[in-house]
Amino acid sequence: MLSVAKLSPGQEAYYERSVAAGLDDYYAGRGESPGVWTGKASQALGLAGVVADGDLGLLIAGRSPNGGETLREHAKPRTITVEQIDSETGDVRQVERELRPVAGFDLVFGAPKSVSLLHALGDEPTRLAVVRAHESAWQAALRYLEDEACVVRRGQGGGVREQGRGFVVAAYQHRTAEHRSHTSTPTPSSRTWPEESTARGGHSTAT
Repeated sequence: MLSVAKLSPGQEAYYERSVAAGLDDYYAGRGESPGVWTGKASQALGLAGVVADGDLGLLIAGRSPNGGETLREHAKPRTITVEQIDSETGDVRQVERELRPVAGFDLVFGAPKSVSLLHALGDEPTRLAVVRAHESAWQAALRYLEDEACVVRRGQGGGVREQGRGFVVAAYQHRTAEHRSHTSTPTPSSRTWPEESTARGGHSTAT
């Protein structure tokens, strides 16, 4: 199962805080394993292996962890006024809403609860088989999304859309959350340009 949520700058801190301080804390159940870089565009930016502390925050902010150069500029937050209808009285009132830039997307690949229970209650060979199957499943799903849903924008107002080369992805394997095994893959809104080695913003809207 896949759920998708938009990420604004600062929201990535949840993943960085969730990582265990060391092996002792991890095996004691205090924190999760560190993230790992994956996705075709990660290779283009020279990102591989374990996600170092602070690197995901740099990418969400639009800067490269390798040297800190600017990959993209985010739009500034802005406030708009919209009409809101009271569902009980039907009254209409004006409310202000802040639009924040979309800095990326959180793709969460979750196994069905029955599979998670099999992992929790099974013997060691069964648990290992579930882990391998889950890893194979979410990686295959990610490759499909890169092939079919990786779109970059160019031109005035982002009016021209083209297929990108792939995503920059930090994958975090979680073992908690209602006993469901799942992998969170925060994906900064920087995709490699189809004809260049530079990064561009993925097709998205403010949230």
